[in-house]
Amino acid sequence: MGQYPELIPFLSRMNVPTLSLQEVLNKTNQCSLTHLGSAQVFTKIVKQFRYDLNPEKVEEINALKIFPVGGTAVAADDITSTFDIDNGFLQFVFDNNDTPDLKFFWNKLGIPVSKKTEEVFSTNRNTPQQNQEKNPEQIVPLQKEFKYQPNLTKWRSAEKNTQEYLKALSGILEVTDISKANLGYDLEVTLEGNKRLYVEVKSVSAFTEPFRLTNNEYSSAHQHGDNYLVAVVINGDPFQIRIISNPVVKVELHKQCERWSWYCDNYEYQLDEILNII
Repeated sequence: MGQYPELIPFLSRMNVPTLSLQEVLNKTNQCSLTHLGSAQVFTKIVKQFRYDLNPEKVEEINALKIFPVGGTAVAADDITSTFDIDNGFLQFVFDNNDTPDLKFFWNKLGIPVSKKTEEVFSTNRNTPQQNQEKNPEQIVPLQKEFKYQPNLTKWRSAEKNTQEYLKALSGILEVTDISKANLGYDLEVTLEGNKRLYVEVKSVSAFTEPFRLTNNEYSSAHQHGDNYLVAVVINGDPFQIRIISNPVVKVELHKQCERWSWYCDNYEYQLDEILNII
């Protein structure tokens, strides 16, 4: 879904029915979910039932085998503490829920929250984390251009990892995710001196893979000129990011009618490092 954000609205317009959360829960134990799928289901559970968690619902959730432990999906009753649960699962749910809500849920499900879990996943992301054990998938080289080591993991979306990466760079004061505002870009970046950059994130598997700009993104790129950046991201291990500034001018875009989007399949020579921009 991260690569095709318009899919759900498109299916809705085609009158394709959407499963309710309860319908998903009824089928969960009959399916083989990925760790990410399990984390997404649990996140939905926390958000929907945080204020409506009666004993019957607790019993139903406790029976769901959605917690990855040692490569196997288990139910809450089979977990001795949150320390047992796969780090990628924990990373996703902590990134997408409020920590007090999660602790409330762990308590209701009878899963003790280990001290190490709180230290690793509840720490303020805006401050350096010293002497902390990290999953190797989260480690990136600490360079002199960083204020602190960015907390990156392949479990996060490309947009979230890009936000974390940019926040850690020297010279950047703030990075705000406004992807839901439909302004034609995902991140608003404030530099020292209060200069603003407007960043649209495009996730690719290689820096030769084409990407598309929607009409809204294309219009925003026209409006902001050199301050509009396309962050082309390989959201893997390692995380890689390159920048195209002012894409309307710098790369060749072709309008394609199947989605009314602007298609770019040749941009390798315009890729730049973010440090050359800021």
